[in-house]
Order: sequence, then C-alpha cells, then structure tokens
Amino acid sequence: AWDKESTHTEDRESFLPIETASTLAAEGIFAGLTARFHGVPTEYSQRKTITEDAPEILRRVRADGADAALLSPLCPVCHQTISLVARHLEANGIPTIIVGSALDVVEHCGVPRFYFNDFPLGNPCGPPWRKETQHDIVRRALTHLATARGPRSTVKSPFAWHEDGAVWRARY
Repeated sequence: AWDKESTHTEDRESFLPIETASTLAAEGIFAGLTARFHGVPTEYSQRKTITEDAPEILRRVRADGADAALLSPLCPVCHQTISLVARHLEANGIPTIIVGSALDVVEHCGVPRFYFNDFPLGNPCGPPWRKETQHDIVRRALTHLATARGPRSTVKSPFAWHEDGAVWRARY
C-alpha cells in the first residue's frame, strides 16, 4: 500500500540502498555490509511479528555477523512491522536505524532511532533516480545511528519531495 500515483519502486535504491551503502562503506562511514539482506513479512498480527518474525530476523542478523541494522519500510503496515523488529533487535543488543515516511506509526511504536523523510510511501531512502539525495539520506541516517543520545530519537530530513504542490499528501 504505497503511493503508486506519486511514485514507483522501479529504482531499488529508493527503498533498498545496497549500492549507496556499499559506497558509504568504501568511504569509511561504516565497516561494510553483510552478504545478505533480509525481508520481513508484513503481517497484520503484531503477535506473530513479535514471537516469530522478529526472533528469526535476530537469528539471521547474528548469523551474518552484523553489529547494526538499517531498516527501510515502504507501507504503513511495513512501518509497524519494522518498528517491532527494531525494538526486538535493540532489546537483544543490535542497534537499529529506521529510514521511513510514516512518522506517526514509527513514533507510536517507540523505536530508538528514526530518520524521517516526508515523502510519499514507497521511497523511504529517497526519490527514484536521485542518487545524490539517496546517498545523503543514507549517510545522514547512519550518522544518526552513531550519534543519537537517547531513546525515541527522531531526525527529520531536510529533503523535500520533488512533486509540485505536494498532491501526494492529500491522498495519504
């Protein structure tokens, strides 16, 4: 349930920034990526997310040797699911940063660190095909991961969506 009228998911980097993160790792911003990335089923059951999916993601993240996680949800339910996973990872010693667009959902869930982009749902890591903006967003999110001083820390991105008149806001 992302905004298909204002955007698209044809540019993977706008929601799964693998190349951007690889570039930032090469620049020394962080040590590097694990060999795998993981998806979480968008379940409407918080119980299933908490008791099954979040522990499985923790198991996989640990097996991969990751020491932190960048999470990028697309739709409103994705934001809830990812927030629950982030809380589980954090409770088990894995720091997280969520890069997303559903401020109300993520803040309601009470995650430790959130980098908020006021964009239509679907492109939490930047508008499609705008590589420089995507790069800046991920860099700023990783900086927030490293520097946040307390729980429920939200940083609001300075970037604006490229659609004139912000028509997308009225639809969502």
